[in-house]
Amino acid sequence: MSGLPIVLVVCLGSAILAMASFTLTRKLLKPIDISEHQTFLDAMFNIVGTLVSLILGLLVAAALDQYQNLERAVDNEAASVSEIYRFSRGLQEPSRSQIQGLCERYCQLVISDEWPALAQGKVSQAVFETFCLLSDEVVLIHPSHDGEANLQASMLESLDIVGAGRRERLLTLNNTREHLLGPILLAGAVIVLAFAFFYVKRNSLFHSVVIAFVAIALGGNMALIYVLSKPFDGDWKIQPRAFALNLKARQMLRESTLLDPAQAKSIPLKPATKLPQPIKP
Repeated sequence: MSGLPIVLVVCLGSAILAMASFTLTRKLLKPIDISEHQTFLDAMFNIVGTLVSLILGLLVAAALDQYQNLERAVDNEAASVSEIYRFSRGLQEPSRSQIQGLCERYCQLVISDEWPALAQGKVSQAVFETFCLLSDEVVLIHPSHDGEANLQASMLESLDIVGAGRRERLLTLNNTREHLLGPILLAGAVIVLAFAFFYVKRNSLFHSVVIAFVAIALGGNMALIYVLSKPFDGDWKIQPRAFALNLKARQMLRESTLLDPAQAKSIPLKPATKLPQPIKP
């Protein structure tokens, strides 16, 4: 279970647990004099509530920012592989065919091998080896003229983006920020609910519902942090759509006459249509 179902389950479980704890606390503990301890409770509740809200807000913002950055990194990685493929069309054989084949193999392995491995917290050795082979092919090009030198420089820049995108994906698997701060956040949420119990003079349905809403807000945000911290698993996982689009574009290119640059030169161009002249006043 992951994604939206786990968020709903955590919210519902938090509400039920909070209402049950509130009812049990009011039955087992002797009610305190609110008027006598009002100033102290207000001060402590403000301190704890502020700390918990700050940690919770920072974690949610950090998790969402990391998720969005990872999405952009995946798109940039796939776009850079496509650029290497396009730039290689200006090279001589056999470098052109080897680089294009490695680009296509890289996209296929990312979809079929690395993405399932990332869902299990692992990496793909085949993708790493393919990236190394692609890097070697680009680096070991010996340009025969300035045009090939410019193409090699552009491919090297795109290759750096590919490596940076994959590195960011792998570093995300080893991120332990949520795991380290999660217990602290959970303890703070429990303390906030405990303070809410003390502010009630007698047990009532209205107070139980309000405490349930507080528990739902805390539990929902914590569940959201958990879901966003697993970007390759669950219903909200990042999909390798950009790599699939690369393979589709290569298939369309393979079926078209543009696969051979020599054939592209022989395609007749349609005459440009004249635009209507604007009517002068």
